[in-house]
Amino acid sequence: MKKSSRVLWVSLILCIIGGLTLSTRIVREEATVLKSIKAIKKASKVDTRPFALRNVTVPNLKINGLTATTSIAYDTVTNRYLYGDQPDKKMYNASTTKLMVLYLALKYLQTHPHEWSAKVTINGSVAKMSRSYYAGELPMVKGEKLTVRQLFDNALVASSNESITALGIWLAGSNRLMIEQMNQQAVKWHLKQTKYYSVSGLDNVDLVPFGLNILKAKSTKKNTSSARDLVVLADQLITQYPVILKHAQLKNTTTKGFTLPTTNRMLKGEVYGNPKFGVDGLKTGTTPAAGEVFVATAQAKNHHRVITVVMHSTNRFVDTSKILAKIYPLTQDKDV
Repeated sequence: MKKSSRVLWVSLILCIIGGLTLSTRIVREEATVLKSIKAIKKASKVDTRPFALRNVTVPNLKINGLTATTSIAYDTVTNRYLYGDQPDKKMYNASTTKLMVLYLALKYLQTHPHEWSAKVTINGSVAKMSRSYYAGELPMVKGEKLTVRQLFDNALVASSNESITALGIWLAGSNRLMIEQMNQQAVKWHLKQTKYYSVSGLDNVDLVPFGLNILKAKSTKKNTSSARDLVVLADQLITQYPVILKHAQLKNTTTKGFTLPTTNRMLKGEVYGNPKFGVDGLKTGTTPAAGEVFVATAQAKNHHRVITVVMHSTNRFVDTSKILAKIYPLTQDKDV
């Protein structure tokens, strides 16, 4: 082969190799770009609302005559706090704990709606709890089956400890795993004052007779949260799963012939109900250490939806009424 021909062939081969290299590089770069785009899209779906709520300043509005140690009020439309008294103080939160379990349940049920009618088998620990004079609301028998909907409504409306425990075990596989998931979600939302040792809100020592206590934790451990943390939790719950408000407005639940009344005495028609404020949820809590706790959701006519929290109160419904009355003029919908 002549020298000129060899040079021509070598040049041709080098061009082909160069083209292949360039093509490979382009493919890799395109893959990298696509990966970045997917990452950006994924990041854009992350809900930053919980973090924003943690950093919003709470105004120094005075409300006289409250018995609660800590309290707060939040406007869900303007995303601003309207009032707060020691909103970040760590407090015992009692049965408002159940809101986290209900959030995780709704998160699962949103993609598995048929599971609302799923039958949950009651285990021995839950059955024993249900017959306790201090922990039980609805008597249950080991081996019997109740639906997810029954357990959900009993827990939210009547604050049934046995119902929320059975629901949590069904959802996570065990009581311990449910508590782990609850704490993981609290960390994800940066709820710095929130720590769970039970799914019901009962103190760890109260769960010992049923074998539902956390063995690695001291028996004196109790669930904790803060008024602001509870606002974040409630806000996520009603924003992502507004169906919770439909359940929360039930006046009672009936299971196996047992009728359990709502613990929320500020609903329409209840003793502390006031149509002017439009309270439609959400959860009460009471233990000797926590006192009276109440997370309220309300939307008055031509007003923004608000969330209020009172902790360690001696009259949660009166305290909440005073807060709603004070902030009422501040939540009027200006577009009406």
